[in-house]
Amino acid sequence: VLGADGVMKFNGHTEAMNTQDFDIFSSLGIPYRAPFSFSWKGEGKVGQLDQTLVSQLDSHLGSGVIRNYQVPPSEFHLSTGHGRMNITTSILGGQGAGKFDMGLRPGDHSTMEIVAEKLDFRPALFSLNTSLIDDPTFKTELTVHSKVSYNSGNLKRLSGNLSLGSFLLQKQGYSLVLTKPVSVDFKDGDYQFEGVQFSGEQNNILMRGRCLNGKLDYSITGNVGVKISEFFVQEILTATGIAQLDAKILGNVDNPVFKATVNEPSADIRLRSMEQPFEALRFRAEWEDRCEIYHYNSLYL
Repeated sequence: VLGADGVMKFNGHTEAMNTQDFDIFSSLGIPYRAPFSFSWKGEGKVGQLDQTLVSQLDSHLGSGVIRNYQVPPSEFHLSTGHGRMNITTSILGGQGAGKFDMGLRPGDHSTMEIVAEKLDFRPALFSLNTSLIDDPTFKTELTVHSKVSYNSGNLKRLSGNLSLGSFLLQKQGYSLVLTKPVSVDFKDGDYQFEGVQFSGEQNNILMRGRCLNGKLDYSITGNVGVKISEFFVQEILTATGIAQLDAKILGNVDNPVFKATVNEPSADIRLRSMEQPFEALRFRAEWEDRCEIYHYNSLYL
């Protein structure tokens, strides 16, 4: 409702909704069902909403299922008032949480805090590949803590800390594990980290990076098991082989440049829809603004 004084008032909510009411889940074939509720009410003067809007938004995603896997609830809350926006989130039954206090005017002091304690992120991968539900060896874990501050409109000059305590992606014949915890300090946008290693069955990846005065210099090198594709693509039944990775992120924060080379000397991939596998698959791909495959060969072709 818009009054003669230019003040807009609104109040809306949902009733008896669930995730299957959203076309995106059906169109992507994601068998996720959970109750969903949403409410939003508030008021503010048109043309001055950044300073006058007072509102409250609450969203709840109840306990649900992906096929026969139980997915814990999540919730999202947002409030505005006195030129600020506050957001709190809880993910998968409190395994992850976030707090955001942001000024709506450029230059206002703002803070962000994100915590995940041994977060089991299997539901996100189940939505991409439901066959993983039947794999008793499939495990995931993520522990991360981050608390940073910045001035609104200038996120690239943030200060604070980010720590990655654990990461695990595992199924039969494959594992990707953070070798040791990592902690990165940010000061006015500058930071640096070295010796970050992910290892495990078929994997050994080393990472380093820094940002100094807005200039980026990242390096990611090592071996990556092709079997990782089984987590994300349901059509892939099995994949074997180890690819060599050499990637860099350069340029500046506002316009980064990603360069990568992936070389696979011999991989075997079997698809669910095809009886004949792709054997001795060899390829070399280079990426710089776009991906180009320079060599591709398979005994199947």
